[in-house]
Amino acid sequence: MRSINNNGKMKYGRCGSGSHGSGGRVFSRHGYRSRSSGTSADKSRPFLSRLAAFLIELAVTAGLVAAVFTLMLGVTVQHGNDMYPAIRDGDIILYLRHSEILNTEAVVYAAEGKIRTGRTAACAGTIVGCTGDGQLTFDGIFMPVSFERGIYQRTYAAGGERLPLTIEENNYFILGDNRDEAKDSRIFGQIGKERIKGRVIGILRRRQI
Repeated sequence: MRSINNNGKMKYGRCGSGSHGSGGRVFSRHGYRSRSSGTSADKSRPFLSRLAAFLIELAVTAGLVAAVFTLMLGVTVQHGNDMYPAIRDGDIILYLRHSEILNTEAVVYAAEGKIRTGRTAACAGTIVGCTGDGQLTFDGIFMPVSFERGIYQRTYAAGGERLPLTIEENNYFILGDNRDEAKDSRIFGQIGKERIKGRVIGILRRRQI
């Protein structure tokens, strides 16, 4: 295609390209450059935006998980065999906070400045007793060794709390499954509800890893 410039001279250009040339390129005093090309900074912006969104989502998720563990769940490590064989020395214990506590449930509680585990044997209003031959009694009724009731061994007095004992309101009588080794309510007495950290919902047997 031919055209006449302001000086009356002919100038030539390619058909269909106009004054911009062909192939989607633009002519400048520095030479041809592509219309669609951009700087590396322009290309990196979408990636940086996605990365920032991912990091924000990750931080929010981590915060929610931390809140759940702080407010609802707790983790502790078992020291000793008070709850053997159900819970063994070295096991990692996961417990649920602010949970309703029923009889025969394994719980995490505080006594004598330590975190301990045991099983709720009796609640408020129950008269707990123990005979000389290791028979546990509730309200005068004998409780023989029974896996269903969480009584795995005979129960002998441990030289601490005097029995029989009437459990007060919002208190529990807690015993370790391994009666021969456990330190429990036979020594500490009844345990107030505020000292119970939560109900055991899972264990990880760390020594088998």
